[in-house]
This record gives sequence, structure tokens and C-alpha cells, in this order.
Amino acid sequence: CACRVDLQRGQLQWPACVVRCGTSETNLPIGLQITAKPWADYTTLTVAEYLQQALGGWQAPHFLS
Repeated sequence: CACRVDLQRGQLQWPACVVRCGTSETNLPIGLQITAKPWADYTTLTVAEYLQQALGGWQAPHFLS
């Protein structure tokens, strides 16, 4: 179960963040969770920043635009 894995990562203090990577054919957001080893927050933030720039930055969901 993904929830159990996320809970374990949180208890181990692994930094994580989520980046929106696009929208599905049914208008649902597609996200990517980035995790790194403990005390490597800079890694998750660097990867998230790179992905946002590569994918065109944040875009409002269809129903908000």
C-alpha cells in the first residue's frame, strides 16, 4: 500500500515533495513524488525545481482556467 510506504518514509524523516507533471486524458492531475535520503532536502527541491522548469512550470487545472 502506498500509504504505508509514505508513513514509513515520514517516520524515517526522508524528505519528500510532489510536483505536478501534467494532466490525464480525464483532466485529473498527474504528480510525481520525489524522495531522498534523510537530511538531503536540497536533493528533492533541486529535482522538483528542474522538473517544474522542464515541464513548463505550474499550470492551473482546467476547471480553474
